[in-house]
Amino acid sequence: MKDLVIHFYTDYGVVEAIDQLNLVVNRGEVVGLIGESGCGKTTTARAILGVVPSPPGKILEGEILFQGQDLLKMERRKFNSLIRGKAITLIPQDPFNSFNPLFTVGTQIMDIVKWKVLSSHPDQGNRSENRKAIGSENVMKKLKQMQIPFPERQLGKYPHEFSGGQRQRIMIAMALLSNPSLIIADEPTTALDVTIEAQILQLLRQLVKAFEVSILYITHDLGVASQICDRVVIMYAGQVMEIAPIASFFAKPLHPYTKKLLDSLPNPKGTITDIPGEVPSLIKPPPGCRFCTRCEFAEPKCWQERPVIEEIFPDHWVRCFHPIIGSPVLLAEGNLINGRN
Repeated sequence: MKDLVIHFYTDYGVVEAIDQLNLVVNRGEVVGLIGESGCGKTTTARAILGVVPSPPGKILEGEILFQGQDLLKMERRKFNSLIRGKAITLIPQDPFNSFNPLFTVGTQIMDIVKWKVLSSHPDQGNRSENRKAIGSENVMKKLKQMQIPFPERQLGKYPHEFSGGQRQRIMIAMALLSNPSLIIADEPTTALDVTIEAQILQLLRQLVKAFEVSILYITHDLGVASQICDRVVIMYAGQVMEIAPIASFFAKPLHPYTKKLLDSLPNPKGTITDIPGEVPSLIKPPPGCRFCTRCEFAEPKCWQERPVIEEIFPDHWVRCFHPIIGSPVLLAEGNLINGRN
């Protein structure tokens, strides 16, 4: 994603939701998109999938390049048939509401198969038995990879007969049916307990290693990011503030906002520090750095000029006129990350 700008036109004014966003996800890489609620994470995912609601939303500038093609310029029919739901798929946030409770899981999976998989085998012609065999074999394979026990017995069950962890595993299997190149995981473990969350994260890492699939992992949980991500992108009020490899991010945060995020995590001393102030309105936000309203280092220049994002250390980028070196946050020495050892 290059210099992406997205606005929403509302009765109250123009919401400048995404401000010159730049983001790269490499093959076989897990990139964490991290930020507070309302910072633009889901809007970014919607832009990739081509489902920014219009109106009121509009992509004004930028490019979304996928395997050499600009998705924003691609003909809609081609985009819908080749990209959305096939080459790029989504794991939704809530496994409880993502299924239709009136139909069996098998019926809903096969509906996905008909669209994603069988349409990719035109050589089968009208031989529906062959097409169904291809689909059923693929479903069984993916469910086994997701460690669903006796998958052939599960397809006749309704969603309420599965636990939250099992439903999320089935959701991941459905996202993998078309062998995608990129999976967008929109906080897929939010509704799960810590034990099941750890299992899902481990499964996702295994998928990346086995299939070289790329994952854009959207979360506000730094603890989850530390377990699954190779790199993190920190967003605040629609702007990217910092991009860093996961180890460098926790060892030496450079942006004041990132430093305050890490300081706000629970620690062995039992103290929690909040970030004073409020997120600025995205209707007529500050023309410069959007964190300047809460930054102790802000000066007049920060309010008026948008800082460019610069590489300070290898692969470690920051958008700030006054980058700082934060205190190391060690993950292996018993420090608590969102209550986890």
